[in-house]
Amino acid sequence: MMMKKTIAAMMVCLTLFAMTGCSDDKKEDRVIDVHTMAQSLLNDITYEDQLTPVEGNMFQMIYGISEEDVTEYEAYVSTGATAEEITVIKAKDEATAEAIEEKLSDRVEAQKSSFASYIPKEVEKLDEAVVYQEGVYVILSISNEDEKAENIIEGK
Repeated sequence: MMMKKTIAAMMVCLTLFAMTGCSDDKKEDRVIDVHTMAQSLLNDITYEDQLTPVEGNMFQMIYGISEEDVTEYEAYVSTGATAEEITVIKAKDEATAEAIEEKLSDRVEAQKSSFASYIPKEVEKLDEAVVYQEGVYVILSISNEDEKAENIIEGK
């Protein structure tokens, strides 16, 4: 009798295991509203400096990203007194988003070199910069509240 119960329990476990193996593990791609994300980062994080919008040719000059590679973006930079910055980009495709993520990481590294010589305390912010890529979206947040930025970006 004990053997039959054990075999029955094993059969149930195997059936459940097999059924989960058949499920579609591909998670649904998250849709990020570029404007809402940028505004959340701008309004929910405390910045030391005034952040101003980046538009048009300035976007390409600052980030080295062609507007042709981007379907939508919203970006804010500081006055230069701090390294604080917000950039939310929707790329034309995932491969382009990955390339844009590299460019944003390169910008963070360039900013570290720049700030190290004239405002060294800002390098700490840059060391904790959040560069995030998910699907066609790429986000950069530089602030004193990197954990809060991560939570906002991840929707926590």
